[in-house]
Amino acid sequence: MMQDPARSEWSTASHGGITASSSALNASPQQIDRLNAQAHLLRHSDSQQALLLCQQAYEQALRLDYQVGLACSLLRWGVCSYILGHPVAQVRARLQAALELAQALGDTQAQIEALNVLAMLHADSGANDLALQAYDRCLALARNIGDSRYEGRTLGNMALVHSSLGQYAHTLDHLQRYLDLAEQTGDEEGQTYALANLGQLLSTLGERETAQRALERSLATPHSQQDLARQSSTRLHLGELLFKHGEVGEAKAHLLEAVQLSRRTGNLRDLCDALHALSQAHHADDDQDAARIILAEAHELAARVDDGRRLAALQLTRSKTLIESGDLDGAHASLQAVLQRAEPLGMAALLAETHKALASIAEARADYQVALQHFRSFHQLRETLHGDQSQQQLRRILIRQQVQELQRQADDERNRSQELSSELTAARQADQEKQMLLQQLSAQTEMLHQLSREDGLTGVANRRWLDLQLAQEFERARRFAHPLSVAMLDLDHFKSINDRFTHLTGDKVLRAVATLLRDVCRRSDLVARYGGEEFMLLLVGTPITQAASLCEKLRLRIEQYDWSTLHPELKNVTLSIGLESNARFDQLEPLLAAVDTRLYEAKHQGRNRVSAGLS
Repeated sequence: MMQDPARSEWSTASHGGITASSSALNASPQQIDRLNAQAHLLRHSDSQQALLLCQQAYEQALRLDYQVGLACSLLRWGVCSYILGHPVAQVRARLQAALELAQALGDTQAQIEALNVLAMLHADSGANDLALQAYDRCLALARNIGDSRYEGRTLGNMALVHSSLGQYAHTLDHLQRYLDLAEQTGDEEGQTYALANLGQLLSTLGERETAQRALERSLATPHSQQDLARQSSTRLHLGELLFKHGEVGEAKAHLLEAVQLSRRTGNLRDLCDALHALSQAHHADDDQDAARIILAEAHELAARVDDGRRLAALQLTRSKTLIESGDLDGAHASLQAVLQRAEPLGMAALLAETHKALASIAEARADYQVALQHFRSFHQLRETLHGDQSQQQLRRILIRQQVQELQRQADDERNRSQELSSELTAARQADQEKQMLLQQLSAQTEMLHQLSREDGLTGVANRRWLDLQLAQEFERARRFAHPLSVAMLDLDHFKSINDRFTHLTGDKVLRAVATLLRDVCRRSDLVARYGGEEFMLLLVGTPITQAASLCEKLRLRIEQYDWSTLHPELKNVTLSIGLESNARFDQLEPLLAAVDTRLYEAKHQGRNRVSAGLS
């Protein structure tokens, strides 16, 4: 494991950081801001130098007790440490400290930056749900302050998580939205990143020409010439694309450039990826010694940054080499290790390749039953990745992307010659089918947006949307001193309904309860399914006395409802309600814990009642 270069100069203290040394002389807030700004600019071209600058900024900010500079330097330090592959615990501690300081200071942009990198750490460890939750927080914060630049960066990072899970339609949609935002706002850096990642995905989907154009456009931007890390990644994607289509010589030239650039920047993950691809090119060129040496270095780097995804991909490459050499026993053991590492990470595409390779080994051993099992697993994964529904969704998005690409090209040409305006008009008139498809896609996008917020069974808000709204409404109520009441509702003896009348009847009961709750609550309130038979009400601007009256009304409405309309033998359904408000709580977590306690009291006291924190 690589030693943290900061360790010799800094001693552990609060904020996961360090105490000031005697070198911080003649410090000023302006100087600290300059150091942090310079570190930010250098992070993708000379990460080691950027690290030294933000460490120096931290020391001076600590000496002056300059909180803004302290938060910024911790953030820059965490980002540089992540790029350089420092121990994950150290990186997370610095970023978490930066996030807490940024929250205390009300610095939304710093919060977004810290959350983005913390989400990357989650994704690297396979905690994809946590990563997407962090990115959702970033999106909400960015949209709240109207910052399309940060919104685009977050969409781009979310796309990488979806791509690793084989969710290519989501990936493509996120990247296209990222590119659209960057082009609308003139964000050249965002365009460079979006085009490079879009090119990589299109290559995966077999869209060679569109992929190569996107990658070459990314390389041609002025920003790409300055951002060595982005140039390295784009060269890597271009090399992989050319290698995939048999152009090994040209691919190796791009991959060698990617290796050299990533060595200059110090980004260990980029270097690992470039070395992995280069080893495969050497293997295809029958240079097995070079391929083996390069692959070993890539594996050492992946282990150093403790990146499970990259380790799994490298192990798969090694397994294929063993199969080619005839070492079926070694290849089988190696592939089993790939499965153990990749399955918890949800790497659908890599898992499909692994099962296919295991099927071929079993078939060579005449173990046809095992071969069939692996082939079925391979087929199921391939169906998930490339089934009819996935392909239709991808095709719709690809058509939209292609139409937008055609539009961009037409706009460029129109700037060079007014004669193209009439041709563009004719093309638009002749393109009615594509326009209709775009309209359908727009409607489907709106529907998907709605589904992302709704519970599929009951139609009320889902848990993810509830968590986001809880945080936002609690903060808004605290800031403006508005009342906010929260109620947890649990259906009494719901398991017996499922057991006696089937789960189908139980689902009908849940839908009916959700409808009754919505009918009684206001439009400004939020009705959400918390999980199972539990619902939660977020009553905005409602004191607890009024909320208690509303909950009692809801309780009676449920008790008095004619449940026999759902099943002739279903006579009675009741619910218990726990209710609290923000009046006695400064933080959201204690409020939710109190609501849960109130619900427990209602259950303990006999059910079918409201327990509210009125005292």
